[in-house]
Amino acid sequence: MSQSSTERNNFSKWLWVAALTPMCLCGVVMAVLFSTNLVTLRQTTQQGSLRNTQARLTSRALSLTSAVRVKATEQARVQTATAIMQALSDGSRYPLIFSDAFDANSNNWLNGTHTSDKNSATLAVSEGKYQWHLTAGAKNFMQIVTTDTPPTSKFYLGVEVKQLSGPFTADYGVVFHKGENDFYYFNIDGNQYYRVNLWQNNKWKPLVVARKNYAIRLNDVNRLVVVGDGANYIFYINGQFVDRMSASELNGGAFGLAAQLASLGDDVVLEFDDFELRAPPDTGLPTSTPNASNTVAPTSTRTRTPTPTRVP
Repeated sequence: MSQSSTERNNFSKWLWVAALTPMCLCGVVMAVLFSTNLVTLRQTTQQGSLRNTQARLTSRALSLTSAVRVKATEQARVQTATAIMQALSDGSRYPLIFSDAFDANSNNWLNGTHTSDKNSATLAVSEGKYQWHLTAGAKNFMQIVTTDTPPTSKFYLGVEVKQLSGPFTADYGVVFHKGENDFYYFNIDGNQYYRVNLWQNNKWKPLVVARKNYAIRLNDVNRLVVVGDGANYIFYINGQFVDRMSASELNGGAFGLAAQLASLGDDVVLEFDDFELRAPPDTGLPTSTPNASNTVAPTSTRTRTPTPTRVP
């Protein structure tokens, strides 16, 4: 082979080498880049998976915490509801201090027709009820009749009441801790509202604002109950818990019945029945045994109160 042919062959080899070298380098670079990206992708995937796992664990922990709180809240609610109904049950079993089914006026309830400031109240124990016929000669006429029972800060007070006629703006119920010029007043009206007010210093103070409750029966008998223990009071209508309050303005005082007419010319007829006052043995109050008519042997007098301005 001639020298010229050999040189051409060598030159061709170098051309191939020169052509293949960049391609090999490119392949190496691409392999490195692919490997690097694969590692980065794996790391990113692992980090994302870790974040997702952390997020799931955090969400699960929050859910568990929320569930624990909900369960605790529900348990507290159930315990409170149980305690509230237990108070009603316990109070109804307190020894009897005073009661009257109004089969006769053996307890000397205020009777007859009484007028003051053009207002008129005709009261009578008749047909097994204590009947009130009230006529307002002025706005905000209020009638109160209290028992002469010993004062107590722990008690069960209950009565049945029915409105027979008149506007539903009239309210009626029980007073407790009544002093000479102050008292608490738990009442309902014919629009199915209840409220608790304090009369003190010649003005009203709402303690439980007017609230509608369908436990109040329309055109029917409603039983109102207050269970008091010091400054804490629980209120029931027809055996259902409706509200509670803490109030320390008054203590001691008398217990009784009350009604209030809103407008001039209002004419209302009410019936009260099954009045009872109970107190626990640790109060030291004398207890009474009902006779055949469910009245109490001691005779009680009844008083009236000046007419306060009606609470809004």
